[in-house]
This record gives sequence, C-alpha cells and structure tokens, in this order.
Amino acid sequence: MPTWVTVTYCPNDGQPSLMIRLETRHGRPQLVGLSLSADDDEREIREGDLRNLERVGIDTIVRDVLALVTFQLAPDDKGRLTVVPDNDASYTETLDLIHNLRKGRAIRTMTPAFLKRVAKVYKEHPETPRRAVANVFEVTDRTASKYIGLARDKGYIPPPKRGRRTDMEGEPNE
Repeated sequence: MPTWVTVTYCPNDGQPSLMIRLETRHGRPQLVGLSLSADDDEREIREGDLRNLERVGIDTIVRDVLALVTFQLAPDDKGRLTVVPDNDASYTETLDLIHNLRKGRAIRTMTPAFLKRVAKVYKEHPETPRRAVANVFEVTDRTASKYIGLARDKGYIPPPKRGRRTDMEGEPNE
C-alpha cells in the first residue's frame, strides 16, 4: 500500500470528474480527499451525482481505488517475482485485509504491547485518562473504558482507589 495516492476519474460522457485521495494513517488507508469538479467541457455537478456517491458508498470507492494501486508479488516457478492476478484468492484476501484495516478499531487485537500503550496514555493524562485513551485510539468512551479495564487486568494500570478522586499529589479534588 503506497503512503498516499490520488486518483482522478474523468468519464467520457461529459459528466463531472471525481478526485479521490487516500493516505495511509496510523497503519490503515483513509479517505482524506473527495471532490467533484466540472471542467468547461463537462456538465455541472447535480444532486444526482452526490446521490450516486452515497449509493455506491465510500467503502466501495476506497476498495476499488485500492484495488487499482495495490498488488502482491509472489515468486513464480523459476523464483522470479511476478504480480499475483486480481482473481487470485490471496489478492482478494489482501483487499479484505485493507477493508478491515479501514474499520480500524473494530479489529484491534488486545496484545500486551497495545495494552501497555493504553496504560502509558492513561498515566500521562491523570486528569482525564479515559477521555485521553478515547482520543488517542479514536474510540468511544465505553471502548476506552474497556481498554483501560483490560490493561488494569494485566497489571499495567493499578486498581482504582475507593473514595474521593485525588490529584497527582494525593490531595482531594475540590
């Protein structure tokens, strides 16, 4: 997967052009630019053009663009690297992996390294640790609480103390 790719689709029938920009951020491809434009020889942008984008769906557009720019190399029977054809099962698996990566948080694996990162973020933000975890990992507060609980279960975060919340020095918050 390239670091970024910009694709402009210019239909032959006078319809507006579509520009799509994808970038790899945080290890997964993300759509960062999408625009329609009408050159002098193309008709204006209509509401139906926007509805078509919605009907097709962003995930489908991203997957189709990635299918154009990603490929796999595999050794042939003589040991030379060749491009794996797009109808090959491994190519389909690669596109499925890219699709799952775009989902991001839905497929996150709770490895010790990940839970240690959760604990680090938690400890670096003592005033609002759950909110910090949610922001850093781009998840909801509920999911952040789940991550914190798992990190706590593994011993990376100390158990919470009963009673009033305290500041860093152990003084009660007002």
